[in-house]
Amino acid sequence: MTKPNVKYHVTLTGGERKDCRVPDTTRPDTVGPGRNTGKRRMDRQENSRRLRRLRAGRGPVAETVCRGRAGNRPGTEKTVVPPVIKIDGAPEGRSRCTLQLLAGKVVELGILDNISAAAIGNRLKKNEIKLRRREQWCIPKPSDEFVERMEDVLSVYTLPYQENRPVICLDETNRQLIGEITSPFPPQPGQAAVYDYEYVRNGAADLFMLFEPLAAQRQVMVTQTKVDFAGCLSYLSDRLYPHAEKIILVMDNANLRFENTHSLASLYTAFPRAEARRLAERFEIHHTPKHASWLNMAEIEIGVMSRQCLSRRIPTMEEMTSQVKAWAVSRNKRKDTVHGQFTTQDARKFRLVGVRGSCGTLVKKR
Repeated sequence: MTKPNVKYHVTLTGGERKDCRVPDTTRPDTVGPGRNTGKRRMDRQENSRRLRRLRAGRGPVAETVCRGRAGNRPGTEKTVVPPVIKIDGAPEGRSRCTLQLLAGKVVELGILDNISAAAIGNRLKKNEIKLRRREQWCIPKPSDEFVERMEDVLSVYTLPYQENRPVICLDETNRQLIGEITSPFPPQPGQAAVYDYEYVRNGAADLFMLFEPLAAQRQVMVTQTKVDFAGCLSYLSDRLYPHAEKIILVMDNANLRFENTHSLASLYTAFPRAEARRLAERFEIHHTPKHASWLNMAEIEIGVMSRQCLSRRIPTMEEMTSQVKAWAVSRNKRKDTVHGQFTTQDARKFRLVGVRGSCGTLVKKR
């Protein structure tokens, strides 16, 4: 006769057997199918009622429920913690709260004598709480100025295409110029590309995105000078659109923080007054509202450029200019553009409740 494959031996007292609802195999009247079935059913129903009360926030703060049904070994304990633990933030000296800290807090408050971090994690998982994730939000208070500028920019996007009045979206980003110390190894069959963690910094480059959505054209100007914004406006006016009567420019409102370098005042810093006045009269500027840079379509193009072209190490200004130009030429040939779907009518049906990073979040009015 083969020995049964027994991994655990559990010895229970009479009170523990009663609490865990495990049939007492030493009593003949509880052995065999159909014995004491009604009592076991009532015990299961009572356990279910306990769990429902706990999940609803009634009854004790925490309770240990022992089960002897299939899937749980007799005598094992399953701790059920109701959703009453409030997470106000990390304690002093810690950047964030952890499962171990929460488990220690539960014991410190006297809710339980002992609980593991895994049990806390399971409860947080049920409540879809992620302690390690953080999202940067700005909770704006939309003013009349906010609404006016938003509707102004949205009305500009509804204008038809006119060659003598192009609509240009302008935005800026920057990238570090990073060179390699050791030449990387190209990918091989069964081996990914390998590059050294050590690198050399060669300064930074400013990239101005000049995007015309109606013509599906974009130009990227790479600069590294103090008068970069004034030079960008001059390049836009005299090189790209010299025959336009008026250039309609959509800009991020954040650029107004740099009064001397990122506004029309920078033209007077870089050029003589007569030339600066001539260039300033060539533009009709529309600013996005504060905390609403997501209305600027150039920001979408910068995101595409970052993923497709700039997600690597580029060491010099010359190579940066060459790589960005090749990306823009390829995208212009395919006539890739941005189709705005958000209109003024849509904005009036919704109310702004938050801005996460550079993306607006809207909910429908009730």
